[in-house]
Amino acid sequence: MIGSTEVLAILIAALFLFGPRKLP
Repeated sequence: MIGSTEVLAILIAALFLFGPRKLP
């Protein structure tokens, strides 16, 4: 099972990785 802490870490990492790339 994946812990909620790991899920939060993945979501935050996704925001930093894919967030800036979606900017024009």
